[in-house]
Amino acid sequence: MSTALPATSQDRSPSPGVSTIGITDGTDRDATPSPKGSASLHRRITVHFPRYSSGPHGNNPSMTGFWKIALKHDVDLALAGHDHDYERFAPLDASGHRSSNGILSFVVGTGGKSLYQRASTPRGSRHFSNDTFGVLALTLDEGTFSWEFRGLRGVVRDPGSHACH
Repeated sequence: MSTALPATSQDRSPSPGVSTIGITDGTDRDATPSPKGSASLHRRITVHFPRYSSGPHGNNPSMTGFWKIALKHDVDLALAGHDHDYERFAPLDASGHRSSNGILSFVVGTGGKSLYQRASTPRGSRHFSNDTFGVLALTLDEGTFSWEFRGLRGVVRDPGSHACH
């Protein structure tokens, strides 16, 4: 399954094979438990404010509790905007340490208004781009997902893949 997500996507509905946990207030009382042991299930969160970012807004410590809850529910992927740039982070825990059980996260704020300068380089940043508007295309496969950040002319800027938890 391949899905191109606009950089300003407000997607709130899960796609087939995707579990989106419902955390609304920083506690997990609203979260639907994730089924364990399903290699074909991809768990993702879509938020406005990223936990980690090299953009001018930087890392967002207020997202730490949310990140811990997402980790508890075996989330594989986090999609965020807010900073107007593209960035991919290695799988990180809530404290910003690389972890095999961490969440691979993207900041995709390249929808067309403006692009921001890089303000810092937080631990775990693997790819940063602020020189083109574009979209993140995700392909969900059995037990894995892959991505391509595509600039305006369709040029692939950051391809990769990752195994689900």
